[in-house]
Amino acid sequence: MPELKQTPSKGAKELKAEPKEPPTKAARELNPADVVGRYGADFTALTFRFILLENGVVQNYLNGKKEPEDSKWKIQGAEVHIQRGKSDRDVFVYRIEPNGDFTVFARIRNGKREGFQNQTYKKIKPETKETPSKAITPLVRDK
Repeated sequence: MPELKQTPSKGAKELKAEPKEPPTKAARELNPADVVGRYGADFTALTFRFILLENGVVQNYLNGKKEPEDSKWKIQGAEVHIQRGKSDRDVFVYRIEPNGDFTVFARIRNGKREGFQNQTYKKIKPETKETPSKAITPLVRDK
């Protein structure tokens, strides 16, 4: 609805409708439930998977083998920052896509933010397991 504002017009006051600027679309702030989970991507010669745990640890897997050094993640507003181990001081900046996928789009190196590869990792849905009561078929005895 347009905002009404009083503006003088030739000695008389009249109400004039002035359009209000549309609000800028600010990205919503993330919470851990938005981020925790499994993500992965398949490349030509390798498969990369990672798990973001609730405690801020990232477990990395390359071709199915766990990497020896874990990473750390933290939420920064609408972004997720991941620092890959103690030896690498670079921080990689990710966003959560509307469908739940995870996209790296920037890197912070030596305190300076720069564009990065823009690679998207697909959210891996948790496997559903049948409850034992559904998996067991009742025994039927012949009389």
